[in-house]
Amino acid sequence: MTLPTALINGLKQGAGGLVVEAPLAAHAYVLAKIAKATKHPIVHVLPQDKDMAATADLCEFLAPNIEVLTLPAWDTLPYDRVSPSAAITAARLNTLSALASRDSNKPYILLTTVNAVTQKLPPREQFAKARFAIKKSDTLNREALFMFLSSNGYQRVGKVMEAGEYAVRGSLIDLFPSGYPEAMRIDLFGDDVESLRRFDPLTQISDAPVDKLELRAVSEVLLQPETISRFRSQYLEMFGAVTKDDPLYESVSEARIYQGMEHWLPLYYEHLDTLAAYCPDAIFSMDHRLEALVIERDEAVQDYYGARKLHQKKDSANYNPVAPELLFMGHDKLMHGWRTHSRVTLTPFAAEGAISLGLRLSPQLFNKRHEEGQHAREVILDYINHAELPVILAANSAGSADRISKMLSPMIRLSDDPDISRISGSTDVRLTVLPIEHGFTTPQFILLTEQDMFGERIIRTQKRKRKSEAFLAEAASFIEGELIVHREHGIGR
Repeated sequence: MTLPTALINGLKQGAGGLVVEAPLAAHAYVLAKIAKATKHPIVHVLPQDKDMAATADLCEFLAPNIEVLTLPAWDTLPYDRVSPSAAITAARLNTLSALASRDSNKPYILLTTVNAVTQKLPPREQFAKARFAIKKSDTLNREALFMFLSSNGYQRVGKVMEAGEYAVRGSLIDLFPSGYPEAMRIDLFGDDVESLRRFDPLTQISDAPVDKLELRAVSEVLLQPETISRFRSQYLEMFGAVTKDDPLYESVSEARIYQGMEHWLPLYYEHLDTLAAYCPDAIFSMDHRLEALVIERDEAVQDYYGARKLHQKKDSANYNPVAPELLFMGHDKLMHGWRTHSRVTLTPFAAEGAISLGLRLSPQLFNKRHEEGQHAREVILDYINHAELPVILAANSAGSADRISKMLSPMIRLSDDPDISRISGSTDVRLTVLPIEHGFTTPQFILLTEQDMFGERIIRTQKRKRKSEAFLAEAASFIEGELIVHREHGIGR
């Protein structure tokens, strides 16, 4: 199915559009169609992180040749005392660095959330120049490497365990770069890079070799001389004289990382950018509830700010929050930033005269099973046999896919062909792993999820016992003479 010409031409020329009868579960289908037709990058705003994750998985399945990026929001409350987690920070910086240094015109799909798009970002040029490449057999300038690591948020530790850490042990340099799923080990012979290998931080065992390594910033706050100087002057100008017991001011002044220092982001840089500045040529796509969700978010930010100011006044707490408008945006300012971009809104509701792609949510087969007292297999097979379109079954995991295959394969022919472009006219039922909640129907195919077929499952998480090998590997990291804390006996050596 092709998109209406009016919609494509309008988006290419900078106009807006409205796509109706597009439920949240089918947003990925619409985005893939727009990206292929317009050859433009797309920024799509979703309500929550789980919607972003599900849409990303589905976009990669429907459009495998188009790059899919995600920008999650901080996993902290506004004006919190803690920093975003290492995993969230790494995911954000991987995307921001990729956007800042992008030099190709290939389309991409960037998925983000309301909380993320309404928050201002470090200047784009800050991440465009924060790159350090290392290749096998090249000569490595150690001094330049260590200067890059210290000025771009990396912490020197005894043993690398998390993203943003590095350790030096003779000719070995271990580090966990932003955007990499595993830590990396650089083995030097003199100043020459003899090998680059991935390694497991828990066991410290290296395995797969790599040819090159590209380092990027691992913190949105880069404690460099100019950012520290700017923070000190703006902090004093904004909040007045500093007392001795202001740990934030003292830590930043000494270039030490402080928990929660990201919440003063406007003070480190001359200006902050918005996501629109990182994506100058992108089409801005949004859920129909965007305005209501942004207003709700803005009210929450104002409440947190007011609570901090009240707590500061009552208890003389050393927490000086920056004004909300310096770090966050309301709906009007958000849309003003995207005013020069083409915009499209997706809504599940019908509207006369608007563009519809004929999308519907998939039927809930588990309801029919309960109402008619039939076995799940009979209900699913009956639906597939009477379907007029090719059917794709989406399992939550490889194990679930195997169980579904064993249940249905004697009756119908299942295919695991990952190429969605070959589904037209196919009589096979596709079985794939897609951890999404709800499926949908299109003029091309029907997507049924595991939840559509069997209903929502209640999963009880069980505490996993630590394997003895992992315990021994962690115990082996102790260094003779360092302080330890025993659960019963306290501090000792």
